[in-house]
Amino acid sequence: MEEESIIMLGKTFAIVEARVDTSTKRIEIRLIGPDGIIKFVDNDYSDNAFSSAKSEVNGKSINGFANIQGFESANDIFRIERIRYRFFPQAKVGSDVYVPPRRGVQQYLREPEGMLTRSFDILYGGLGTAVKASMPAKPTGNKVMFDPKGDTQYNLVFINNLGQKYNIPIVNNKGVFKYGDESRDLIYIEGSSDADFNIDVGDWFVVTSNTDINGYTNIIRYNTVSGNTIAFDDLAGEHKEVSFDSDGNGNLAVLGTTYKFKVDSATNSIVVDQNGDGSFDSDEVRIIFFGGQRLDLGSSNSIGGSSVTMKYITPSRLFSEPSSDEEVSITVSTSGGEVDIDVPDQSAVSLIRDDVDSMDKGMTTFGNLFILNDQLEPSELDIYVPSGQIAGGVSIGSGGQAQGFVVITLEREKFVQKSQQAK
Repeated sequence: MEEESIIMLGKTFAIVEARVDTSTKRIEIRLIGPDGIIKFVDNDYSDNAFSSAKSEVNGKSINGFANIQGFESANDIFRIERIRYRFFPQAKVGSDVYVPPRRGVQQYLREPEGMLTRSFDILYGGLGTAVKASMPAKPTGNKVMFDPKGDTQYNLVFINNLGQKYNIPIVNNKGVFKYGDESRDLIYIEGSSDADFNIDVGDWFVVTSNTDINGYTNIIRYNTVSGNTIAFDDLAGEHKEVSFDSDGNGNLAVLGTTYKFKVDSATNSIVVDQNGDGSFDSDEVRIIFFGGQRLDLGSSNSIGGSSVTMKYITPSRLFSEPSSDEEVSITVSTSGGEVDIDVPDQSAVSLIRDDVDSMDKGMTTFGNLFILNDQLEPSELDIYVPSGQIAGGVSIGSGGQAQGFVVITLEREKFVQKSQQAK
């Protein structure tokens, strides 16, 4: 790894030293970046916990801790799967880190080095005036899209909680109405046991770290198998090669979560613990979008009819006054060999025809904006989460929501210059 480079917080860091002790599972990495040398230490690279050993910046011990996850692979090669860093800020003065409007966090920290680079900062712009929620003329915020591909397929386009973008075939009706595309299945319900091999070579499957709003979803393709090694492709771009033992058992590590799998020696089909709970027991995993909302695809990996109903779910936890989850049903159907999508009228949302742009629009209580363009054949459905909901807001009486202006930036210098000019 030495002399290799990685991108971190928008900057290039070169690894100048890497040491691993496979007997104690201790790993130490030193990197040099634009603002000096950083040292990360983890006393157990096999677990998911942050190390008790403090990190260092330019030889100074800081209140930051690393979780480095790695594993030994064949031929004495050690691979790093993930590096996480957690910094506990301490105020330069007083107990709380107070940041006034038009200022950034760095200048009020006792250890600004803990931000790892001078260019990274969290800036606070103060509160704006309260505004009532209304249907925006131009949608803003995170977007989930059901995008038609020809007249026989829909792709689901979304961003997960880690900022990874996916564009995956979700339903196809070229021959058989099914999840996936014409030749490959999309599996989101795991096998019922370690003998229920329901994922074939070439299929896609969904893995989700947990069902909480902070969980993250990845879409994996079972690419090839050779000897005792399987090649997996994360559709967000990462390629993985994972070995399995003589009984067919192996572990797929995806961004800190381990998903067990087992290979059928006769067919090379596999079963995967798709929610990472350590067992194969028909668990259904849901696709979690950026911000914590999720999609329930249904109750079976097979559609078995001419239509399927999915649910777009906003968990109650995302509401300022939680009561129950907000659910919107979405129906994908087939007729005459073609597919189409619709959002039936329901209590959570009712679509209203807009005569200006000939689209159906509806907004939920939470503020999700559904736009159905049925002038296209097949129709296209876009779902927008309001940017104020993603960033968080402050309730002010019954007058609506006051938007807080917060910027997380990798170009701190530009904002500091603007702030000084404004003064």
